[in-house]
Amino acid sequence: MKAWRNGRLGFVAAVLVMSTLGGAVAWGQATSEEILAGNASTAEISGLASNLTDIGTVVTLNDTAFFPASDGVSGIELWKSDGTDGGTVLVKDINPTACPGPPGNQASCSSTPTDLVVVNNFVYFAADNGVNGRELWRSDGTEKGTILVRDINVTGCSNPARLTRHNGQVYFVADDGPTGAELW
Repeated sequence: MKAWRNGRLGFVAAVLVMSTLGGAVAWGQATSEEILAGNASTAEISGLASNLTDIGTVVTLNDTAFFPASDGVSGIELWKSDGTDGGTVLVKDINPTACPGPPGNQASCSSTPTDLVVVNNFVYFAADNGVNGRELWRSDGTEKGTILVRDINVTGCSNPARLTRHNGQVYFVADDGPTGAELW
């Protein structure tokens, strides 16, 4: 797995530019495929995140890239990067269940963050901590500041989806149980 950086603007700036222009960043998953969607010129960063697989959609907050990925030990969890190998770290192991068996068998031990969106200096996303089911989470980029926002469906998973930023608020669809899937 190789990460890429824009030759003139730097890794994080390139992501910001592509996000601003409505582009998306996609990286290969669990293979050596190297994909960068958008029109930025690229130069390889040797070794950056070379131990990560299953890298998902990237969002940026305060010049830091946030994305779901797996290191083969913790399952698919929330990671962040400042564009350097040393600055690419696990934010929090949201679902600390031990991963059984060989790498690739991580579904039961992964929080699998999805639908990442940045609003008011927080990254909001859907994740499963192994206890409450798939619910709404937020992170300020620290382990302590990565928290469950609300257990919307106390009898199951609310499955928050389509997280969207509008006028400084997060909007999404979730199922609270009794009334079904609604706009929140």
